[in-house]
Amino acid sequence: MSEGLAVFIMMNNYFHDVATAMLFASGSIFWTVLVLYERTPGDATLDYLMGFHRISRKILGFSLAWLLLGGIPRLLFYKGFEWQNAVSKGQADGLLAKHILAFVMIMAGSWIWIRASRRMASIMKTSGT
Repeated sequence: MSEGLAVFIMMNNYFHDVATAMLFASGSIFWTVLVLYERTPGDATLDYLMGFHRISRKILGFSLAWLLLGGIPRLLFYKGFEWQNAVSKGQADGLLAKHILAFVMIMAGSWIWIRASRRMASIMKTSGT
């Protein structure tokens, strides 16, 4: 593997992990803002919620796109790059733990976003926006 390709794969894998974290984090933060809105509904807080929703959805879209598109080279080079590197350094168990945690974060983040989207749709329907 050329040095340039190795750097590309390393950076792709790093940003793929960041996208995983952003999926979970953006959903968690948006859920928190939804709960806060429901405690103090009103026009001003609705405007804030709507703006925050637009920004959060952009983060979600970027994260999902990176997870899907960045996952392709990660899968193609996994055994020869990521796995082999972890095994040679005695870190295979840590890599497996990281992938389990990443899977849990993707599933939890997706679940949070689905629930938050349903609540947001209900709020928008109720408010007439």
